[in-house]
Formats: sequence, structure tokens, C-alpha cells
Amino acid sequence: MTGEESDPESRMPLHLAVRPGGACRVCGAPWPCEPQRITLAREYRHARTSLLVYLALHMIEAMEHTPATEAGHLYGRYLGWVPSADDWNGSVPAVEDARHGARAA
Repeated sequence: MTGEESDPESRMPLHLAVRPGGACRVCGAPWPCEPQRITLAREYRHARTSLLVYLALHMIEAMEHTPATEAGHLYGRYLGWVPSADDWNGSVPAVEDARHGARAA
């Protein structure tokens, strides 16, 4: 797949990671980039635990490809953005707030 292929629902380019560095193929930001976080939150809105497992697998792969990167940094990048179970509603508040002009916490 290329970064130019589209998700049929959104008609937006798929924000997939380029291996081994893990940058987004579309925007170049560290994956998961903000657009991909929104997509993942929507896709997994009823399955937070499955989302965390999916992201953890990507984090483990990143750890294998970039052993010099601190685990805490990778945790924040891959898992730290997912709201707690109590706050989970299938959205990404920091990204959604930024789109509406609010400051992210």
C-alpha cells in the first residue's frame, strides 16, 4: 500500500507508518500522527483494549528497529495519547480540542 491510497469512508489518504523509522507516509510526523490517532480512535471506539494491543505491537516493533530510543518516549508516542478507560469515548480530546481552538491539556 502507498500513502496515496484512500480510506473509502473518509476519502482521505491513509496515514501509515514507513518502516523502520516509523514516520507517517503522508505527513512525515512520527506515527501514529494526529490524523491517524483520530482514525484509530474512531475505528476502535468500542474496543479500547484492542486499540491498546494494536498500538503495543507497533511499539514493540519500533523498539526492535530503534533500540537506542528510550522506552518512555515510545510509550508516550504509541500508547500515552489514548485516554484512560474512565475517559474513553472513542475520540482524541487533545486533537479534537486543537481543531476547535481550545488548548490541549
